[in-house]
Amino acid sequence: MPRNGSGTMSVSNTFSAATEIKSSPMNANFTDIASEITGSLPRDGQAAMTGQLKSANGTEGAPGITWGSDLDTGIYRPSAGTQAVVSEGVTVATFASTGLTLEEALPIGSGGTGAVLTDPGADRVLFWDDSAGAGAWLTVGTGLEISTTTLALSHLGIQSLADPNADRIMMWDDSAGGAQWLGLSGLTITDTTLAVDAATTSAAGIVETATKAEMQAETSGKYPDAAILKNHPGIAKFWAKVTVTAGTPAVSDSYNVTSVTDVDTGDLTLTIANDFADADWCCHVSVNRNISSSNVPLHIYSQAAGTVSVRLRSGADGNPAVDPSAWFISGFGALA
Repeated sequence: MPRNGSGTMSVSNTFSAATEIKSSPMNANFTDIASEITGSLPRDGQAAMTGQLKSANGTEGAPGITWGSDLDTGIYRPSAGTQAVVSEGVTVATFASTGLTLEEALPIGSGGTGAVLTDPGADRVLFWDDSAGAGAWLTVGTGLEISTTTLALSHLGIQSLADPNADRIMMWDDSAGGAQWLGLSGLTITDTTLAVDAATTSAAGIVETATKAEMQAETSGKYPDAAILKNHPGIAKFWAKVTVTAGTPAVSDSYNVTSVTDVDTGDLTLTIANDFADADWCCHVSVNRNISSSNVPLHIYSQAAGTVSVRLRSGADGNPAVDPSAWFISGFGALA
């Protein structure tokens, strides 16, 4: 006959010694046994349970559900409505209708250190410290307070700030011991972005440095730094004062000039350090005259991107060349 409600199976037909055993009752016993074996849970997992899987309550040291090779690890029932997870005979978590209770500290990690957070003994906020690669308790500092499950600002004055009816930034005025709205001068808030306004003739702000091309084109709204200013078309790209002593010229003072070459009497070549873009630039030459003639022909007889050659004669063209006491030479145009 089948098992009773407690799982006990009874023998359907019994036999006495020295009596005939007939096939019909014997077959009935075998049929009953086969039926009960079919209704049992196979160890190799061929079939699933058709009813509840009922386990012994077990204990912390010998849980009711455990593993064949690890008998003190598993699940047991410490009391009604409660189940506990055990590892190596130690309860690590308990589940009940009231929720989950962790018996040990909770390790938190995401590929990091897996630091263990223990009871901080005070109201704290849990946060992820990415530099340490671990969770940590965030201390509630001055100006903050935790009330039940609410984190709030505790300084006086913050809650009393009225709607400013304009985009504003909240700041803490420590001298006044309260919060206030910070006005925006030279700043603009767009959605959640704070940006500095562009400078104008009447207000400070952001200025954009001009490029070389923008400097040469005198582009509006672009401003040069000291290094780019030389590219403005109205500024001399080089200049030199060349003094002549006993027929030998020498650079007395200059800008963007490499050297001067004494070609002949009254004749010299100036080499420019940072060349022009081409030979199409404007050269200005004057001299400090130390000769008696009022007619002093002055010639620029050769001009390239990086050099200029000048010549001075006494009197009409064709007269002998003469040296002045000083040359003054400058150039305007686009640098390379």
